[in-house]
Order: sequence, then C-alpha cells, then structure tokens
Amino acid sequence: MTKPMKINIILLLLNINCLIAQEARLYPTLWDSVSLIDLSMNRYNPDTSAEAVVLLDNGLLKISTIDQKCILSVLHRVKLLKKSSFESYGNHTIPIRKYEKLISIRAHTINPDGSRTNISEFFDEKLNEFVNIKKFAFPKLQEGSIIEYEYVIESENLLELYPWYFQEVIPVRHSQLLVKIPPELDYIFLQKGERKLKQDIVCFNSILQGELKKVLYTYIDSFYRFQIDTVEAIKPEGYITTMNDYIISLKFQLNQIRSFYENEKPKKILSDWKSLAKDFLEDKSLGLQISKKSKYNDIWNLVKPLMEKANSPDEKMRKCYEFISKTVDWIEDDFSIYANETLESAFKKKRANSGELNMMLIACLNEAGIKAFPMLISTRSHGQPYKEYPIRKQFNHLLCYVENGNEPLFLDAGNLNRPITCPRIPSLNGAGFVLDLDNPRWVNIVAPLSSQTVLINCNLSADGILTGKISESHLGYSGIEERANLKGDDKNDIIKRAWASIFPDFKTNSVEILNKDSMHLPFKRNISFTIPDAANVSNDLIYLKPTLKTEFEINPFKQAKRNYPIDMPYPIRDNFVLNLKIPIGFDVETLPKGIKVNLPNNGGSFIYSCSFNENMIQLNVRVEIKQFHYTKEEYVQVKNFYDMIASKQAEQIVLKKKIR
Repeated sequence: MTKPMKINIILLLLNINCLIAQEARLYPTLWDSVSLIDLSMNRYNPDTSAEAVVLLDNGLLKISTIDQKCILSVLHRVKLLKKSSFESYGNHTIPIRKYEKLISIRAHTINPDGSRTNISEFFDEKLNEFVNIKKFAFPKLQEGSIIEYEYVIESENLLELYPWYFQEVIPVRHSQLLVKIPPELDYIFLQKGERKLKQDIVCFNSILQGELKKVLYTYIDSFYRFQIDTVEAIKPEGYITTMNDYIISLKFQLNQIRSFYENEKPKKILSDWKSLAKDFLEDKSLGLQISKKSKYNDIWNLVKPLMEKANSPDEKMRKCYEFISKTVDWIEDDFSIYANETLESAFKKKRANSGELNMMLIACLNEAGIKAFPMLISTRSHGQPYKEYPIRKQFNHLLCYVENGNEPLFLDAGNLNRPITCPRIPSLNGAGFVLDLDNPRWVNIVAPLSSQTVLINCNLSADGILTGKISESHLGYSGIEERANLKGDDKNDIIKRAWASIFPDFKTNSVEILNKDSMHLPFKRNISFTIPDAANVSNDLIYLKPTLKTEFEINPFKQAKRNYPIDMPYPIRDNFVLNLKIPIGFDVETLPKGIKVNLPNNGGSFIYSCSFNENMIQLNVRVEIKQFHYTKEEYVQVKNFYDMIASKQAEQIVLKKKIR
C-alpha cells in the first residue's frame, strides 16, 4: 500500500469518527430524560382544552448507500392530561411494510410520582399481505402520566424516504427531524402545511485525492435539521379535500444520484414530464394494456356491434361507457393507475379496479375512432398533486380523457347511476396529467354542475292542511344521488323518510318517476301529497314556513373561525318555487322580504323573492355556487352567506282571517 493511500484511509477513518460525534451532538440520547416540570404539569397552557400533548417527537433519518438502507429512529413522548386520552394514546401500533424491518423497540409509562413501568410484551399482527403491525399497550395509566416509546426501523426503499409529520390530533410542543444524506444522493424536500419549519444545514466535509484514474472523492455528509414548536392540534373540518394537504409534514423524493468520477453526469431519477409519460405508456400494466389489442380484443368484439349502431361520436362514447359500467363491477375503493392483470382477465371476472375499467373504455373508444388518453390523477383523499415534480407515486387513479371539440371530457366508468359527464366525486381534485406522447400535459378537471329544481303547487286549508303536487328535476350529482337512493327501496318510503324530519305525517298519494334508467337525462319525480298540520293555526292566524324543504336549511359552516380553505367538489344550483293558494277568507298579514346576496368574486348568489297576488303566494328561492374553493380568509364571508340563506328559509308567512 502506498503512502498516499494510507493517508487517505486514515483521513477517511477520522472523518467517519467525526461524523459519528457530529450525529451524537445533533441527535442526543433523550430517552427517559423527563423533567420534574413535565411530570407535575396538569394542563397545557397554549391549549387548555387539550386531553393530551406531545412533549417531544424526535426523529433521525439516515441513508446509507453502502448497504442500500434507510434507517429511521423515533422517540415519541406524550403527556396524558385527562382520562379521555387513555383509550386513544394508551395503545399504539407501528406499521411495518414488506420491505421494512423493525430493529429495536422499547416503551414505558412514567407516572407523576416518578415511578416507571416498562412494557415487556409487544405483539405482531398481520394487517394485510403488504403490512404487519407491532402492537403494544401502556400500563398503569393515570391522569398526568407520561408515555414514551422509542424504535428503530429500516427500509430498502431509497426512492421515497419515511415521511415526517410535525402535527397531530393533539397539540405538539416540539417536533424535530434530523436527516443525514450521503453526498451521492440528491433529494427533493416536499413540505406541506402553512407554518414554515425552522431549518438549518450542518455539513462535514473532506476531500480525498486518489492515485488511480484521478478520481476525486468528495465526502460530504449533510445533516438537515427541521424543527417546529407549539403546533396546534389538527381539527378536521368539513368541505375539504384531505387533511393531509394541510398537516405540517415533510416528504422526500430522490432526484438524482451523483458520481464520484470527474466529468461524469449525475444519474437522473426524476426525469421530465415527457419522459415520465413515455415510461407510463410503455408500462406493461398501463400503456401496453391499451396499445396492444391482444389485451382487450374480446372486449372490443362485444362493443363493436354497439358502435356500428351509433350515429354520432357522442352516442358511441355513451354506449361504450354504459356497456363497460353495466358489464364490469368496480371493486369499491380500489383506485389504481395499473392493471393487476390483462384487461380481458378482469373483464371475464366482471370485477376490476378503477384503472382497469377506464383502460377498457380508452381502448374501445380508440378502436371506435374516438381519440382517448389515459389521464393520471390523485384523488381527493390522496392529496393534491405536485405539478412541479414528475413523481410517479403521486398518482393513484386513472381517468379516460377525451377532447370533444373544445370541450374536455373526463370519463370515469364504473357506476350506471353516473352519467358520462360526471366523474367519481373523489376524482374532482384540481387537475390531471394526460399521457399523450406528443403533448403530455396537465389539464384542469372541470367539475360538472349539480342542479336541483323543485316546483310545488299546493293549496292550504283553514285548518292548516297542505295538499298539492311536487315536481322535481335533478341533474348531475343530484341525479346520481337520487337514483342511488332508489336502489332496493320502496319509492314511497324514500320520500316519507326524506320529509319525516320536517313533517312526520307527510303522506304520498301518488309517485311518478321519469328517466330512472336514463342517466344522461335529468332524474324527474312527481309527487302528489298531503301534509296534515303543515301550518300552525292559532285563533285567526295561520303560520307557515314557505320553504317547505330545501338543501340549505342548515348552515354547514358553524365555527366562528376556520383553519383551512373551503373546497367543495362541484358547482351547485338549487331552485325552489312555491305556488301557494291561501284559504278563502284569509289575507296576508306578513310576507318575507326579498333579498339578494353574492359570494366574494361573484362566486355564487342567493336570491329570495316572495309575492302575493289575489289569493296566490309565489316564492322563488335560488342558490348558486359557481366558485367552490375559498381561502380561510374568505371564510367569514362564506359563513355569512350561508347564515343568510338559513335565516331566510326559517322565515314564516303569516295569514290573518278577514274581518267581515
């Protein structure tokens, strides 16, 4: 061994020892280092209502390219302030995936008097074929106990490292993640949540010059430290995509692998959108399922006769869509961008995941001369997509994308109640990536309108009985819901249940349903009804709430303050018209006043008008929501808008008996 090589080895060993010391300084051992102040704490001052608080959540994430491992060390410490927290936090599970290994684990309970009880039993349970869980329970819990656990887990997946969540359903006093990345790996850090993390970088460097091949060894281990203090608890709110879009978190995606050799370019892991589209279209479980006719030929042979009878591209699309949706059942909640088997195999089983269903549709439409493309999306519960980075695993569902003239269509087969223009509601998540080899692109998903129109013509008797006819028309998602409600139920029972909370004695005299099985047409229903005691009769006065039943009687936005944006899935139009013939011998004493209210940026409107002519009262109520995403700063205006709707719909008409 030559003298320069010996020097290099000595320097390398010194560097390694220094790195170990650096790691110990940045990530000290904190196990069982509980202060007397924390032991005696009986409430958490930043949130006095909290049943528990995370005192400390420490993580060390290390990547080793020598043995191709990612190692995560976790120390988690929670103070239990109230008995109500025992059930949620007294038991814990750690998921372990197929490519992971639990190296070590320990846990104990620390009671306010300082006594410790170690956990000696940890149980293994198989969750599914991909995930096992390690279960354990903390003993001898009491108000004021501190529970603490520490574990080390390793993974063989260096593409996507373990994510870190700085926020929980209880407050977090301090959370810190230290990430140690070797010099040859370059990761992209993907942060979510509104609060910024404190971040600092500590690098330990050494440059070693070798004799052979004039290789330049640059040994730089970078320590990235992310931390945050006093994080408020996650409080789920309605009308949102998924809380995961707003939880303060950090994820990692490998971008490129650097070379130690001079003048050698890094190996790109994240390529570009065009290359990603090409990869997907050449994937045997995605693109080749659509481009190779042998994968779907039997399906097309059944669809082809239907296409020959169709007179237009629209009719071809509808017939193909309805055939796939009718013939093959969706394996509910099985979203995927890949085919688990060939399309023909799934077709023969009459069961398919979401990707397989829409691949069948794409293949058949292309055979029929209609250019259709796979569109990759992330569903609402899966989270908003990253348009900045071509990350494969951000997608979990596949749509059939067709440009019908200037109008884009987002076809999503799998439910006969859904017309061709209405994707699944989980699919309505902003935008999708179109796998068009010549022009791969992001396209905004335009959500179709959900419309409901209710016309009531009725007569009110002097003793408060209301009789008349209701004519309903439901289009889009409103029609889907109404058709779904009919399945397996008596149509009269459905209507009675719908009205029971308002008028328990609501009676249907007859019900007529139109377009029940024609999902591309509005769902229509005509009801002849009688409502005893619909109005409150008191001496010479009759009180009646004229908005008998609408979808906006209760404001869904009740809290004074909102922490997250509002995200409704689709636009809404609700029309309610009442023509009410008042009883002979009565006159109008009080009539609700008309009003018009608009949402910010002309995002919606509420129009309420009520008039009286001779013996007839006419009420018109129209609610339209065109914009369905609002920032948390706009929340108060949205809340006030819904408050006004609920308030007006609670107003009554007052009739008074005429004096002879």
